[in-house]
Amino acid sequence: TTQLVFDRITKRALEAFYKNNVIAPLERCISTGKEASVFVSTLLETGTPVAVKIYKTMMMTFKDRDEYIQGEYRFRHRERFTKTNPHKMIKVWAEKEFRNLKRLQTSRIRCPVPFALKENILVMEFIGGDKVNAPIFKEKLEGASTEEASRLYVKLLKLIRDMFIKAGIVHGDLSEYNVLYHNDHLYIIDVSQSMEINHPLALDFLRRDLCNVNLVFKRTGIKVFKLRSMYEFVTQQQMSKLELKERVYQMIDEVVDASEVDPDEFVFMNQNLFRNIGELDMETVEKILYLNKDTKSD
Repeated sequence: TTQLVFDRITKRALEAFYKNNVIAPLERCISTGKEASVFVSTLLETGTPVAVKIYKTMMMTFKDRDEYIQGEYRFRHRERFTKTNPHKMIKVWAEKEFRNLKRLQTSRIRCPVPFALKENILVMEFIGGDKVNAPIFKEKLEGASTEEASRLYVKLLKLIRDMFIKAGIVHGDLSEYNVLYHNDHLYIIDVSQSMEINHPLALDFLRRDLCNVNLVFKRTGIKVFKLRSMYEFVTQQQMSKLELKERVYQMIDEVVDASEVDPDEFVFMNQNLFRNIGELDMETVEKILYLNKDTKSD
């Protein structure tokens, strides 16, 4: 295995892409991370540049993959096969990203368009111009003014809402490193761990994503929204454009200074989140009934 990426199975999959005239040989590596490396190539059918993401199979550097797959209805038949076979786990991981990108694309949410998938290799749209990849969100924020950072903050929050409401997906690992900035638009990337909103842990991961977003923007020095208000904004199903705008203005009135510590945030981050009463355990139900019982009739 070379560079923790090019093992025998990966090389065979690449050769199949070359043989079938899907892509040209890889040109250069544009990023490498804990789970994959991304290379630039050319889609032979159109002559346009593409990003080729190759998931690492040699070392399981991302050890908590299983919790993102367990409970996923789409992959319910594969759980018992992936736990003992690292390569099958990576293959499912690549397919998961491919399908999530397809869903985002169908929902008209900006992301790299997926073109092809084989084993642990994903071929997708290259975001950038003249084979110069678009900057990650972190780079855009570093030189942003307070006004620009505030604008991007609201823009990112609306993107999280669109993912939840339109695509029915929670990112699960959102940070300033997996959003691209190109032509004044935000593009969501690295959605291999993203899950459907009916996943048992989806709401917990959404809450963590929102907390990460606030931590990122607090470092820029701007005032941020309350986590509970952000959560309600993202998850509330029916809102017109006017209602969305009014909701944002309402959150602006409740902003928290970057240096302030809000005790309500700690409570919100540690409370159990439920979509319906069916998710409550019996002990919790009994406590709720006890607190709400009519003392007179008792």
